[in-house]
Amino acid sequence: MADMAEDASTTPPTMVCRADVRPWEDLRASGLLWLINRQVFHPRGYALGVVYLEGEVAGWQILGDGRKPWRYTEDTDEAALLAAARATLAQQAEEARATDVAVLTKQRDRLVALVGEILRYFTERGHPGRPCLRTSWVREETANGWRQRLAELTRPPDDPS
Repeated sequence: MADMAEDASTTPPTMVCRADVRPWEDLRASGLLWLINRQVFHPRGYALGVVYLEGEVAGWQILGDGRKPWRYTEDTDEAALLAAARATLAQQAEEARATDVAVLTKQRDRLVALVGEILRYFTERGHPGRPCLRTSWVREETANGWRQRLAELTRPPDDPS
């Protein structure tokens, strides 16, 4: 057991930098530091603080002793901080929805290709598009229903305007 403790690394894991990784300075400007403090730390008598050294973010620390709730000063514009936090979270949600739409679109396109490929087996040889089933396990009405659904999937969405 002692060997395992000696071998344990105290180095934090390395993260691959992604385009959506934001700098620590953004935590305050985004309103998220305020939101985290207001909801989690302040009611318990603590505050999460960003530490600056020579104008650069050096890290963070927990402030307070947990004896009484933490309060912002009178000159803190909490309404603006709440608005910033809401905007940040709304942007995050919008980006997630855009990703979901892209994934669903890709899945739909693969499904359309697959169904189209399957339906090609249910046409009369030499006459593409003319229904002709050569199996007893799929009725012509079933294949026609598949064709109708395929047409619905490939039709552009209605214009909402």
